[in-house]
Amino acid sequence: MDIDEELDQAANDSDSDSGSDDDMEDIDEEEDDDDASEPDQPTSSNDTVVFIRNLPFTTDDDGLFEHFKENFGPIRYARVVLEPDTGRPRGTAFVSFYNESDFEACVADAPKNTVQSIPSSGKGGAKASVLQSESLDPTGKYTLDGRVLAVSKAVSKEEAGRLTTIGTEKREKVKAERRRLYLLNEGQIPQNNPLYTKLSQADIKMREESFKQRKGFLEKNTSLHLSLVRLSVRNIPRNITEKDLKLMARKAIVEFAKEAKDGKREGISKEEARRGGQEAKEEEAQRRAKGKGVIRQAKIVREKSGAGRSMGYGFIEYIGHRWALMGLRWLNGREVAHLPAEDKKEGDEVLEVSKDDKKRRLIVEFALENVQVVQRRKEKEKSAKGRLPRTKEEREARGGDDKKFKGKGDRKRKWSKGGEEETEKKEEGKDDAEGKKGKGNPEKWDKQKRAAQIIARKRQKRRMRNSA
Repeated sequence: MDIDEELDQAANDSDSDSGSDDDMEDIDEEEDDDDASEPDQPTSSNDTVVFIRNLPFTTDDDGLFEHFKENFGPIRYARVVLEPDTGRPRGTAFVSFYNESDFEACVADAPKNTVQSIPSSGKGGAKASVLQSESLDPTGKYTLDGRVLAVSKAVSKEEAGRLTTIGTEKREKVKAERRRLYLLNEGQIPQNNPLYTKLSQADIKMREESFKQRKGFLEKNTSLHLSLVRLSVRNIPRNITEKDLKLMARKAIVEFAKEAKDGKREGISKEEARRGGQEAKEEEAQRRAKGKGVIRQAKIVREKSGAGRSMGYGFIEYIGHRWALMGLRWLNGREVAHLPAEDKKEGDEVLEVSKDDKKRRLIVEFALENVQVVQRRKEKEKSAKGRLPRTKEEREARGGDDKKFKGKGDRKRKWSKGGEEETEKKEEGKDDAEGKKGKGNPEKWDKQKRAAQIIARKRQKRRMRNSA
């Protein structure tokens, strides 16, 4: 199934908000019957028809007709829309007025919002409530069987089709942006690109299979989305290490900026730079303020068994989307030297390929991520920020010279006001007390301690035998 087809299916359920073609045809047929049975009544076109949503499923045509007749005036007809397959109500209906003034008053005074929201203490803020509030409909005219009706002007068949198309396109766009499906084509090299002619048949086949595989994963699992900052790098020579990959990622940004400045390639657009939102910008600013680079991680996936050889692919994670775009567009299709271990090059030299070197072209794409896994990772990182430092390096990074600890062991230390000097004094006092107990004879005091330990062990064994 194509991704576009998947998005179409997800949007089909709510197309009845403006009234479908089948609904209007049913109404027109019944409208003709009403005209024949009531010739003396004034006629009206669809300009005086209202479309109703949030209708109780227990409401029938007669109940809807009486409700609108009592509250708004003479009614030409009232029709509840039914499912064609099951015959059950859809929760929508059409009501036609005789008088245009009654129609306009009904539409003008209709509640603008029929969903009651209640405050929530969670992260999501306010949430919708299934209970209806009287404040939504103070007059009570639009409330039927405890539900506030959503009333709007009905449109023609042509306009309904146009609105349905527009709504479907908007929903598809929102869903695609939420999962960032527009990034799926990033990394693809079109046939009109000069670089395409330099690719071997093996490279072309590998790229096509990778695209089909990633597309299939996205279609089958809706929890998957494309990362904004994490790149998947394939076809990596086995002589490339994590250090080499990180240097390549850093060089890619520098070279991309130089080429864009010289006019050799297009730079990052404003729309692409805005991706990620304000939260990503703040996180990037904090990281830059701490003096950290634009590359968060460079990883080579290795075999778990044996010597841990490289499996030929890895990941590069940048701190922002624009950096990831720059790295992808410069590294994708770039030749890298494929050398044996004894002829290994280091650093940027792996990108300096000679005619005698064996070469491979990198395949760089935006990595797939699971929404749930990413959320758990963020929560874990957030909780780790508040824990106490466990090692000497962590204490120094968090100002260990000024912080005070007590207790023994790096992993069990706790904050205290006394500090390390206080701990040292306590240990010195303990040694002095032990010296006094031994009366200046350390060897005698050691013998007494060992004897006490032996006696304690014997007593414990005796208690165990008696209890058995």
